[in-house]
Amino acid sequence: MRYYEIFQEGINDSFLYHGVPNGKTVKQILHSGFILPMEPFEFDGEDEVDPDTAKLKVISLSRNQYYRFPYGKAVAQFVIDKNALKKAGIIAKPKVGAMVHYKTESEERVYKPIPVKPPFVVEIQYDPALKIPPSIIKHVQGLGIRIVPWREIQRNRNIQPKENKPKPATKYTDPKK
Repeated sequence: MRYYEIFQEGINDSFLYHGVPNGKTVKQILHSGFILPMEPFEFDGEDEVDPDTAKLKVISLSRNQYYRFPYGKAVAQFVIDKNALKKAGIIAKPKVGAMVHYKTESEERVYKPIPVKPPFVVEIQYDPALKIPPSIIKHVQGLGIRIVPWREIQRNRNIQPKENKPKPATKYTDPKK
């Protein structure tokens, strides 16, 4: 793991990020008022690490705001206050060995629903390339949650990009299939 990743994730350890893949999922979360646990992905290998939690439904949260769902294919992400979860008795447990693009992701897992309201969800960030319906923006603001375009990752202009980056060997699939 690179130094800036360690520094960036350690600096802001009170916020966790939950990326969602599409507008339909965002609407379901907002309509229900909760981020609900789902079946874990098959290749997480959790049963080797902790057989007690291997079959439980889970909410996957990242300490890095730039992961934004598997391989960056999110449309939005919920910014969650880890300290508010802890005060409410909702424990975020670190996941050992989560991998994204051959880098270890700092992932935390929650096994209870997370209410979509302050102080738990402090912000919803969305892809600035998308046009968000005004009704969604109004609904989120009515909940007392900020809704803003997400920040792009800051790249060092002096570092040349690598041409031959390895491709991930695993593709994410729908966990219900």
